[in-house]
Amino acid sequence: MKHHLAVYYEKLRQNKDEAKEYYFQHMFDNVCHEFKKKVAEKQANREIQEYDYLIMTVGYNIEPLVMWIKALSPKRVFFLCSEDTEKYVDEICKRAELIHTQCDHEVIRKTNGTDVYEMINKFIEKNRIMQENKLNRVAIDITDGTKSMVTGCTLTANHLGMDLLYIHKEESDSGYLGKEEPMILQDPLVVFGQNEYKRGIAKFNSEDFEAAAEIFKAIKERVINPRKYEVLENLAVGYAHLESMRFDLAHDYIRKAVEWAERMELSEVPTYDLRKQLKAIEPLMALHDRSDREKLSNDQLYWHLYAYLFEMTKHYKSNNKHDITALLTYRCLEMTVQRLLLKHGIYTANASFSHLNQQQLLKDYNVLGEQVFPNYRPLHYFPNKITLMSGLILLRALQEPMVRDIGLADMNNMITLRNKSRLVHGFELLTEEQVEGFYNRIKGLSNFVWNHDKHNLKVEVGFEEFSSPYSFVNISLRSRLVSV
Repeated sequence: MKHHLAVYYEKLRQNKDEAKEYYFQHMFDNVCHEFKKKVAEKQANREIQEYDYLIMTVGYNIEPLVMWIKALSPKRVFFLCSEDTEKYVDEICKRAELIHTQCDHEVIRKTNGTDVYEMINKFIEKNRIMQENKLNRVAIDITDGTKSMVTGCTLTANHLGMDLLYIHKEESDSGYLGKEEPMILQDPLVVFGQNEYKRGIAKFNSEDFEAAAEIFKAIKERVINPRKYEVLENLAVGYAHLESMRFDLAHDYIRKAVEWAERMELSEVPTYDLRKQLKAIEPLMALHDRSDREKLSNDQLYWHLYAYLFEMTKHYKSNNKHDITALLTYRCLEMTVQRLLLKHGIYTANASFSHLNQQQLLKDYNVLGEQVFPNYRPLHYFPNKITLMSGLILLRALQEPMVRDIGLADMNNMITLRNKSRLVHGFELLTEEQVEGFYNRIKGLSNFVWNHDKHNLKVEVGFEEFSSPYSFVNISLRSRLVSV
C-alpha cells in the first residue's frame, strides 16, 4: 500500500485524471475493504444499523458513494444529482455492482432545498416506506453534493427521523487514502440539547417528575423531530400522577409513553416493566368512584392500593426519607386494622357494636387497655369513631388471629414516636434507627395477612413480588443519540 500511495501522490501532482485511474485500479478495492470493516464494527456496536434504502447526493467525487453502497448493501439506492453530476450515476452503479432495478435518480435544478424534500418524499411514497413504517431503514449520505442538496437532505432527514451518513477524511485534498471514517451526523438541535436531555433523565431518576416533564417538554418544542421527547414527557407526567395517586391519569400517560416507545424501539424506556406496572394500576383507576367501605372490603381494590402504599413506603425508606417512611408505615397499619375490623362488622368511621356482646367486649378491651396505657381510664361504651390504637386493642379483644403476635405496648410506643415527627404532630426529625423497627414490624404483618388473603385474588406469589410492579422505574441514558 505504501508503494501505491507514493505512485498515487506523484501522479496527482502531474495529472489528476491519471491519478484517479491509478487509484481505482490499484487502491480502491483495498480502501473499500477497510471501510467495510469499519462499518461492520460500528454495526456490531449498534452505532450504525442496517439500511434497506440509501439516498445519496452526487458530487464530483464518486468514491464515497461506492464505499457506502459496498459496505451497506442496500436494496435500493436513490441518487440526487445536479445537471453536471448526472453523468456519474452509471459509473457509480457499475463500480458498486448495482443492477438497474436497484437504482433511481433525479436531477435537482432549483437551489432553495424544497425540491430536495419533494424528491425524497416522492421516493418514499413510491417504495411505500412510510406505509410500511420503515423510515428507520432509510439513510441519507451527504458526503458529497452541492450545498443546497446537502442542506435540503439534512432538513429532510431531521424532519422524517432518518439517519444522516457522512465519511470523514483527514486529507481531503489528497483523495481517499484508507483513513476514511464512517459517521452518523446527529440533528444539531438534538446534540445541543444533550445536556438538557441528561438533566431531564437525572431529574426523572431522582423522582422529580414534574421538573423532568418540563425539561423534556422544552426540548420537544425546540427539535424538528419531537416524538422521542414527547414519549419521555408523557412518562414523567404519568409518574407525577402516579406519585399523587391519580391512577386514571397515570395509566393514560404511561400507556401512551409505552405504546410509542415500543413502536420506536426506544431502549432507554423499560417498556416490559412499565407494561407490568400498567396492569397493576388498572384495578385502581376507578378508585375515586368507590366508597371507603368498598375500598376496604373489595379484595382487588384493597390489596392493590395497599401494595402501592407499601411500595412507596419501601421506596422512601431506601432514599432515607425517614419521616415520610413513618407516615406511610402508619397508614399501612391503619388500613390493615380498618379492614380486619370491617370483617368483624365494625366500620371505623361510623362504628356500631349492636351485633356483638358489647359488655364482654368492653371488659376484654379495658383489660388490654390497662396493659398498654399508663393511667388508663376504663371505657363505659365504645365511641363511634375508632382510632388506630383503639382498633388494635379491639382486634385483640375480638381474638383476631392476624394480630395475635403484635405487642400492643410496643406498637403504641412506635405510633407515639411517629406522632412526634414534624410531618404529624411534633417537631422532631426521625432517624433511620427509630423508623426501622416500626417498618419491619408492619412489613411482617403485611406478609402474614397477605398469605392468608391471597387465595381470594387467585395469586400464589409473596407480597413483595405482588407489590413490586408499583416501584418506580428508571430511564437509562443511551450512549448514542438518535434523532427521532
